[in-house]
Amino acid sequence: MSRVIERRKIKLPPLKINKDLIETIGSFLEREDMNTKYAIKSDLRDINSGRITDFIESEWPNKINDIVLEAQVPEDREYSRIRMEIRLNSSYGYSSIIITGQDGIWVNGISTSLNNIVEVSKLNHHWFVKSIILRSLATMFLSISLLYGLMSFLKFPFISENTPPLLSLFIFLSIAMYELLNRLFPCYEYGETLSLKIRKYLIALITFSGIIPWVIDKMLNYFM
Repeated sequence: MSRVIERRKIKLPPLKINKDLIETIGSFLEREDMNTKYAIKSDLRDINSGRITDFIESEWPNKINDIVLEAQVPEDREYSRIRMEIRLNSSYGYSSIIITGQDGIWVNGISTSLNNIVEVSKLNHHWFVKSIILRSLATMFLSISLLYGLMSFLKFPFISENTPPLLSLFIFLSIAMYELLNRLFPCYEYGETLSLKIRKYLIALITFSGIIPWVIDKMLNYFM
């Protein structure tokens, strides 16, 4: 007789990753009497453990590539299992929790519990981090702002024989601003990070550093 296997996949939202979150998830899995495995993958060293207490008490590297949690129901190792993989260097959608099992009620119950645990650590600005459109618009806005400021200093007109180098400069600024936004607002934050307020100040500083010179230049041209 064929088996019916239920499968649920939870895409992890942008999160603040710390030991408290991993301990909460691991403790929940162990309370469900599952066999568990925990692993950290990094360029410096890897960490593997079968108990959440040992895993949390170990010294984690400052830079982590992946955190993996695996759990199996002892009575049904082949079909009832959970795998959680957090890729700290990836974008939204690549990190997930996958729950499989023959009992649909069990799968749904575990999915709901894990989703509730994860929601508590969701970043306040998760809506910005996981939106490609918003990040692209922010990149363009910052790039154009800086381009205006540089043009004010260099006295370049927008449409002229200088258009090709200006286009190259805009592309360079766009790449730089996109990378900056990725570093300021990563999908999964781990370790010491700048406060959200400071990050907003940095974005405002970049914006006004481009706009203010342009405004001053226009005012001087008007009055002179």
